[in-house]
Formats: sequence, C-alpha cells, structure tokens
Amino acid sequence: MKILSAHQWMEKNKEQFPNGSTVSELVEAYAQYYYECKTENAPTPKDYEHVTLLLKEANKYGLEFEVDQSAKKYLSIDPQLSLVEAYTYGYKEWVK
Repeated sequence: MKILSAHQWMEKNKEQFPNGSTVSELVEAYAQYYYECKTENAPTPKDYEHVTLLLKEANKYGLEFEVDQSAKKYLSIDPQLSLVEAYTYGYKEWVK
C-alpha cells in the first residue's frame, strides 16, 4: 500500500474532517495514518534477504556499489517505494 501525501489524505478524508476541524486534529490524524502505514510497510527480514541477494548478484559484475547508490537514489526520490522495489530498479539499471 502506498502512503498518501498529506494533500491526498486530506482529499480522501474531507468528509471526516470538514472545514471546521482544527489543525491539531488534522495533524494528529495524519500522523497516526502515516505511522500505521510505515509500521505495516516496514521491510521484513525476507525483504532484507532479497536485497542481499540482489547485491551479491550485482557484486559478481563489480556493480554492487552502483546498484546500492541507485536504490538509495530511487528511495530518496520516491519514499513510497518498497526497499525491494528500489533495489530491483537499481539492479535492472546497472546489470543488463
């Protein structure tokens, strides 16, 4: 599940939080939503194992560093990507 931006979340929840809602109510509700999404979508040990395998395979071609840096770049651009998605993109970018 992708995490919605604050603006997207507000659009989705505008009936629950009408114009009279206080800023603190909105911030608290979005913070709770964001925390729950991050907790549910946190990388699992299996995800780390998958990333390790991708990096080991990239290392066979001398491209472990490049794959790692590309994956980190993808995560910084789109923090909603999963760890495995980012490393898979990095791997596909460098190992052809």
